[in-house]
Amino acid sequence: MPGVVDFHESILSETSSFVLPNENSKYLKSKNRILLQKSQNSFKSIPTQVTTIDDFVKENKIIDIDILKIDVEGFEFEVMLGAKKVLGDGKVKIVQFERHTNDMRTDQFHEIDRFLKSLNYFKVKELKHPFGDFYELIYQKQ
Repeated sequence: MPGVVDFHESILSETSSFVLPNENSKYLKSKNRILLQKSQNSFKSIPTQVTTIDDFVKENKIIDIDILKIDVEGFEFEVMLGAKKVLGDGKVKIVQFERHTNDMRTDQFHEIDRFLKSLNYFKVKELKHPFGDFYELIYQKQ
């Protein structure tokens, strides 16, 4: 929701997120070993001003969105909740997001799936990445 939220920056930028990882994560421990860093130093918090997709669409008078690509490392459900109006109004044709199945962050797939289905979006494609434990999921408005 709009306001200031801590963004947790990692030396490995693709794992930076608004959601801190599970400290006991095997994936995080392995990542830190590879990067030669300690867990307590692996993320730097940066206060960051955020808005919702609903507010952004309204403020910028966006009529429709062909593809809403969400890649926010564990913050997907929160982003979608902030897009509830545009999703519910059918302004978004396709929603694409990543699902990570490693133990670094909580997997909220089932909540996301229920939420999108409640707004008449249905999964049309699931692609496993050739490396890592994550998938690209594509939902389309029915």
